[in-house]
Amino acid sequence: PEHPLTVDYNPTALNPAIPLVQIFPGDSIMVPRAGIVYVVGDVNRAGGFVLNGRQVLTLEEAMALAGGHAKAAALKNVQLLRSLKDGRKEAITVSLKDIYKGKAPDVPLKDGDVVYVPTSTGKLAAEQAVQSALGIGTGLAIYRY
Repeated sequence: PEHPLTVDYNPTALNPAIPLVQIFPGDSIMVPRAGIVYVVGDVNRAGGFVLNGRQVLTLEEAMALAGGHAKAAALKNVQLLRSLKDGRKEAITVSLKDIYKGKAPDVPLKDGDVVYVPTSTGKLAAEQAVQSALGIGTGLAIYRY
C-alpha cells in the first residue's frame, strides 16, 4: 500500500505490451469502474450502455446501441443531462437530426450522461390520425362487400 504500482494495459494496441509484474500473496489488484451512459425516451431499446474507457462513445453511437429512435421521436430536441463536478446537472439540447445529416458534430458522451429523446406530439398525432384513417377505410371497404 505504501508503494502502489500502476500498470497501464491497452488490449487494443497492435502488440499489447503486457508488463512483467510479479503478484505476491496479499497484493491487491484494483481495476477502475467502467463508466455508463443512459439512453431513455422515445427509443427502441432504452437502457444503460457501458463505456469501455479506451474509446469515446458518441451520441450517434449510443443511439445505435439503443436500437435507434422510434417513429414519433423529436430528433431536434434531444436532451443531454450531464452531471457537473460541483454536483449540479446541466441540460444541453442537441439536434440529433442535424448530427445524422452531418450538419452538426457528433457529441462525445461522458460517464453518467443521460440522453433523453422526447416524443413529438405532432408526429404522434399524425401517426394516430393515419392509423385511424386506415382503420376507417378498411372498415368501409369490408362493409361495402
